[in-house]
Amino acid sequence: MRPWKGARVLDIGTGAGVIAHTIAQKVGAEGEVDSLDIGDERVETDGYRFQQVTDPRLPFSDKTFDIILSNHVIEHVGDTPEQNLHVAEIRRVLKDDGLLYLATATRWLVMEPHYHLPFLSWFPRPLAGVYLRVTRRGRDYDCYLPSHRRLRQLLADTGFRWKEPVFEAMRLMAEIEQPTGMTKRILTAPEPVLKAIRPAIPTIIFLARKA
Repeated sequence: MRPWKGARVLDIGTGAGVIAHTIAQKVGAEGEVDSLDIGDERVETDGYRFQQVTDPRLPFSDKTFDIILSNHVIEHVGDTPEQNLHVAEIRRVLKDDGLLYLATATRWLVMEPHYHLPFLSWFPRPLAGVYLRVTRRGRDYDCYLPSHRRLRQLLADTGFRWKEPVFEAMRLMAEIEQPTGMTKRILTAPEPVLKAIRPAIPTIIFLARKA
């Protein structure tokens, strides 16, 4: 795992800003944190630079960052071409020895995590829209959850090599996000417990480096 101290970090998908703020504390005065989002919904604003963006291309020079986080963002950027561009842009601004943390929910979840409807992401997009309208949860299904297989292929095609240390990555996110309640208990559970519940873990997690 690459050390945080002194690192230049990019957090894609700022949200409330809690992750970017926590990372800023970890990198210290020697490090820098940038964070991007399409809107500004921040609650925590200290310790990092924020940019509101509309273009999928990242507003940074090549090989800028030591660590990049794309945490449950890729399903919101669009379908396959936009997701390819998202990962290609990450690779462009990542240093040659840099580290990418990429996480998303799998398409084959029984309960879709954004609209909380069973099997929603399994349907073809037109039928998913009908499902949303019938249940009065929305009009069009605007999330593009990838399958595990397609995401691995995307990383390979874009020039990444990766590992899937789900438990290590869960510990990392517990360290960054500092969750409470049941989420904390799951993320910090002993490894034998995590192995027992592995089939039920709904998130795809990759730690990737340039090939």
